[in-house]
Amino acid sequence: MPPLALGLGLDPGAVWPLGLLFAGAALFAAVGALSHEHERAFSASLIYLALGIAVAAALGLLDIAWLEPIDNHEVIERICELALVVAVFSAGLKLDRALDWRSWSSTVRLLAIAMPLTIAGIALFGALAMGLSVAAAVLLGAALAPTDPVLAGDVGVGPPGDEEEYEPNFALTSEAGLNDGLASPFIVLGVLLAGDGGGWLEWLTADVLYGTAVSVAAGAGIGLAAAWSVKRLRDRELLMPRLDGWHALATALVTYGAVQAIDAIGLVAVFAAGLAFRRYERDHEINARVHIGSETAEKFLELAVIMLFGSVLTLDGLGEPGVAG
Repeated sequence: MPPLALGLGLDPGAVWPLGLLFAGAALFAAVGALSHEHERAFSASLIYLALGIAVAAALGLLDIAWLEPIDNHEVIERICELALVVAVFSAGLKLDRALDWRSWSSTVRLLAIAMPLTIAGIALFGALAMGLSVAAAVLLGAALAPTDPVLAGDVGVGPPGDEEEYEPNFALTSEAGLNDGLASPFIVLGVLLAGDGGGWLEWLTADVLYGTAVSVAAGAGIGLAAAWSVKRLRDRELLMPRLDGWHALATALVTYGAVQAIDAIGLVAVFAAGLAFRRYERDHEINARVHIGSETAEKFLELAVIMLFGSVLTLDGLGEPGVAG
């Protein structure tokens, strides 16, 4: 006798259908939040975090084991990495200023002065007030200093073709697109300090100079090649216009994977690729559609990441010191 498609009786605690139910409700909430995000003074991320916390509470009530942040750190890391790659490419795709010192001076000041000072300040606080080792304090500063390109995009410059571009918006978008990648050498510095403290010359040449120069050159080259190929294929009607948005995801992944494979800084390369893609025939209609595609992917990856973080929240850590502690 073949197995029944449906079990006998009702099983209200079935995990998979409940998960699908919540996933659908979360998508409805995300679409609604994104539709009104720029009309009200709130970030859709707040909605996602609340949904994630609701998941954590429901999982606790149902006694369902979920991702353990420490044991499954690589899964969480890869999901966050993917969201960051798409967000950084989208940030580069928005920027339309000439590449000269006058236009980018605010970005350079934020990256060359403000970010190192922020890393140093956090590291100093970590070492003196938190009792961290020098290596751990530097790692903490490098992790916390960069701003979030996803959230920065909500108050940054508009899409390609948007004529309104104010200096604070441009500075925030451009700095957010680069600071995650440029903070990575400081992560390596923290790891270096945790060891024997040697290898400074290798760090300066390989991680800082080589990593930055190769990333910018490779990213710009891949971005230009992608824009050239997409336009040529479109002109020959070999690509459907409605799939333009998928080129953003493809270009970002190819760039990041290729540059990481040669031990350079993938996030810097992805930003350079987005910037170069935008500059190739900058007024072409494809830029707007590619941007829409990348921004849509970015927003839903943001939904996944923030809900994921919310869903692994727990009060177990309060068990030892108690709520007051």
